[in-house]
Amino acid sequence: MNRLFLLPTLFLLALGILCFLISAGGVGPSNQIVFCNGAQIHTLDPAGMSWSQDIRVAEGLWEGLTQFNPKTLDPEPGVAKRWTISPDGRTYTFFLRHNARWSNGAPVVAANFVFAWKRMLHPAAAAAYLEMLFHLAGGRAYYDGLDHTGPRRPFSTVGVRAVGRYKLVVHLAGPCPYFLSLTAFPPFFPLNARSMRPFAIDGGRDDYNARFTRPPNLVTDGPYRLAAWKFHQYLDLV
Repeated sequence: MNRLFLLPTLFLLALGILCFLISAGGVGPSNQIVFCNGAQIHTLDPAGMSWSQDIRVAEGLWEGLTQFNPKTLDPEPGVAKRWTISPDGRTYTFFLRHNARWSNGAPVVAANFVFAWKRMLHPAAAAAYLEMLFHLAGGRAYYDGLDHTGPRRPFSTVGVRAVGRYKLVVHLAGPCPYFLSLTAFPPFFPLNARSMRPFAIDGGRDDYNARFTRPPNLVTDGPYRLAAWKFHQYLDLV
């Protein structure tokens, strides 16, 4: 009787090992990695991200001013090759790499971050982690003005500005010792305004059709680009 069940048991064991190897990328082309992301992606719009499976994919598609060291999780240079911090801890000056590129070949410049953060502070973006941008000097007041809970203020009152193409100056409302970690998180990722322009709603008032996040429309600046997105099936990053 034991022998009768031995072969089926061995078969199931071998099948289980094979499935594990496939899911871990152990079978297939040597340059291919296959992994289970846990659940369906909700959005690939950095402004709307809050679920871990969305953020996990975003970390491969985008690069922020900083990025997390894979061993220590400490922030280290990303698009910004270096930075300075004022003695009072409220002003950060980021110097961007000149060789940082979008997936369409365009250079990543300081204005890409200003555009993304301005959009994040607009109620139309329905940003999941909006409060993180309130660390910026004038950020909360600017949002309140657009949300009709305070007087309208121009975006120039918000503490972020591009100085030329490769210098970004950020003024904070107060010292934030973990600000360099925030700049490695999706709400602070840059966005390519030119690629999003065709998807603008109501004349481009910081609201965009979600189709800008679908391939081949999505333009990102990380180590991977989005080649395919089959809803409830898989994503293909190249």
